Amino acid sequence: MNEIANYCELVGANVDHVRQAMGSDDRIGNRFLFPGIGYGGSCFPKDVKALKKLGDDLEQPFAILSAVDRVNTEQKKVFTAKIEAHFKGALKGKKFALWGLSFKPGTDDVREAPAFYVIETLLKQGASFTVFDPVAIGIICQWENPSTSKGHVFTSENIWFDPNDYMKSDKITVLIDKRNPKKHIVDLSFLPEIA
Repeated sequence: MNEIANYCELVGANVDHVRQAMGSDDRIGNRFLFPGIGYGGSCFPKDVKALKKLGDDLEQPFAILSAVDRVNTEQKKVFTAKIEAHFKGALKGKKFALWGLSFKPGTDDVREAPAFYVIETLLKQGASFTVFDPVAIGIICQWENPSTSKGHVFTSENIWFDPNDYMKSDKITVLIDKRNPKKHIVDLSFLPEIA
């Protein structure tokens, strides 16, 4: 869906219309036909890479799995490039509010989560963040100490972990996926409409 969404954006089509049309075919269904910034988690990325390697080792490459892996990697770059383009590369000193850290809503599993690519890419350009995830925030708060951050560059100088710290941001909101902020205690009624 990500490549279709990127194409729709270029030609001015509505990806939701395409998604609904594709999903109306019972052989496909619409449960997983949502564009995003890439998949993550502890299983699927590892399984794709392992199966690709098994095929390569037997000189029977899995072309589709290779393409899936490549598109997943590129999609994270597409998303951050849109942010960079919006600000014309001037990210130094910008304070973003990011909602959604785990690889999918409703879990505290942050392994291979695309949000980290976004955060780390923009941190390297001088941005800072207030971040929140209604389920994974407990895991992330343990990482505030760089020695426990699993290689991520989280420090109290560039990341805040309280959803109410939105006011510390420049009110530049990044929603990683369609998590429902209204289900949680956080009052986000002040957020601007997102295109």
